[in-house]
Amino acid sequence: MKFDIHLTEEDYIAFNIFHRFHSPRSRKYFLFFRFLWFIVSILFLIVLLITGAKPSQIWPEAVVLLGLSAFSYFRYPGSVKQGIRRQIEKTKTEGKLPYDAEQTIEFSDSQIIGITDHSENRWQYSDIVKICADEEHVFLYTGAVQAIILPLRCLGEEKDALLSLLRDKTGKDIAK
Repeated sequence: MKFDIHLTEEDYIAFNIFHRFHSPRSRKYFLFFRFLWFIVSILFLIVLLITGAKPSQIWPEAVVLLGLSAFSYFRYPGSVKQGIRRQIEKTKTEGKLPYDAEQTIEFSDSQIIGITDHSENRWQYSDIVKICADEEHVFLYTGAVQAIILPLRCLGEEKDALLSLLRDKTGKDIAK
């Protein structure tokens, strides 16, 4: 199977967002920071109780802190996505982003071949560390933070056949 892949900046951003929300290390940090305001709020209320504040003085602060905690909990994923977009925009102003917009990727019986205007890469199926997918992409991880990005719009009707081939050749299931 051979596919002409046309990557956009949005595809690259989507990979970075997907990776940030799905890598084990990032998930631990993500969980910690989502609950950080809540933890700080509880500690602050405990300090107020220890210092002898009256419950009638603590309730308004508790309500405000709970509101900030809830806002932080629900807002954090969006702020992470905005941060990734800003970082990529900054990186773009410093030079070319680390992906080739146009490439041909061929899935042969023994390997994956990626061809661009100026390079050719070959990966054995055993080089695929994991296979992940979101609503618009398939990501073939070849390292901890590096993947072959396959937009579903470029795979057409052969998407299911490709996913089946990848499962057979790598022995890995597709994580969502």
